[in-house]
Amino acid sequence: MKQIYFFLILLGLLFLTYKATSQIQGAKGSVSLPDKGQTSVTQKDIILQKQLWARLYNKIQFNNSWILHTELEVRRYIAPGRAYQSMLPRVHLHHKLGSDWEALVGIAYFTNTQPLNNVTEQIVLNVPEIRPMLGFEYTQKTTGRLNLGHRYWMEERFQHNYNETSMVLSNGYQFNFRARYRLQALYTIIKRENSKGTLKLNVSDEIFLNVTKAAIINTFDQNRIYVGLNYGFNKNFIFEAGYYQIYQASSKIVGKFYINDNIRITLYYNLKVKNKNK
Repeated sequence: MKQIYFFLILLGLLFLTYKATSQIQGAKGSVSLPDKGQTSVTQKDIILQKQLWARLYNKIQFNNSWILHTELEVRRYIAPGRAYQSMLPRVHLHHKLGSDWEALVGIAYFTNTQPLNNVTEQIVLNVPEIRPMLGFEYTQKTTGRLNLGHRYWMEERFQHNYNETSMVLSNGYQFNFRARYRLQALYTIIKRENSKGTLKLNVSDEIFLNVTKAAIINTFDQNRIYVGLNYGFNKNFIFEAGYYQIYQASSKIVGKFYINDNIRITLYYNLKVKNKNK
C-alpha cells in the first residue's frame, strides 16, 4: 500500500513538473496577464545564471511536540560575484500531530538586491520582503535506509514597493500568495549508531505556484531540483553540500525565464532542550 501511495505521489509531481517546465521547453505558449486574459508567447528569452547559496539551519527541540526551526541564508552570483538575496532569518515553529505529521507557522524576512537579475550591474537598492507562512510536513518512513518527506507550504509575500527609475523605496507593499510542494528522498549510504560519519544522499523536487492573479503574470513561478550529500560530524552537527537547478519564470516580463545552476552548502545544528523536572 505504501508503494502505491508513493507511486501516485511521484506521478502527480512529475505531471506538475512537466506542466511547469513546459513554459520553458515549449516553442510557444500562453500566460495569464492580470486583467488582460490570455496572451500568447511567441518569443522566449532564457537567461543562464550561476549562484552560491550558503545556509545555517538550526533546530531547537523543546519537547516531543514542539520544535523551533531557524534559517539564515546568503545567496550570491558566482561570476561576477554579486549579492542576489539574503534571508535573515526564516523562523518557523513546528507542532507534531502524531508520529509522521507536523503543522507549522512562521515568518521570513528577505532582502532582494536590485536590479535582481542583472548580474553585470552594481547593487543600487536592497528591497525588503516579508513572508508569513503556514504548512504541513509528512515523513513517510519506509523499510531499510530510505525516508520520504512531503512538504506543503503556503506563503504570503509582501514585497516592498520601489521606484525602478530612481531606485528608492516607496510606500506600500505588493502582495502575492504562493503555494509550494516538495517531495524529498533521503537515503542513508553509511549508517553509524552515534551519527558520527553518517552519510546520506538527499534528492528533492519542489514546485512553486503563484495563486494571486493580480500580482503576477505566470501561475508557474519556479521548479527546484536538488541533489546533495549529507555528512554527520555527530548527532548535533551535520554538513550538506549539493547542486540546485532552478527553472524560474520572470515576474515582470512575459516569455522570460531563468535557469540557475546553484551550489548550496548547509550547516545543520540540532539542539534538544533538557527537561530539568524529569
